[in-house]
Amino acid sequence: MFTGIIQSVGVVKSLDGENLIISPNSDKFINHELGTSIAVDGVCLTLRGYDDSNLIFQVSKESITIPAVITLILNYHLLWKLS
Repeated sequence: MFTGIIQSVGVVKSLDGENLIISPNSDKFINHELGTSIAVDGVCLTLRGYDDSNLIFQVSKESITIPAVITLILNYHLLWKLS
């Protein structure tokens, strides 16, 4: 269960293979070290990289089959917090 304080809202841009690309509405999530864990709608994701102002997270093929991750990908607006 997600119990943290929401720090930003973002939008899923795309899922390309194992790369989930999300655009935050705040620069609070930019310039973090790669490998940082960020909770997105209660799902902890590992920061893989950046593409302009978008964040790229690694989501394994196995993770994509989990209902919470499917819901995350299908939702347009996301709630963020640093883990």
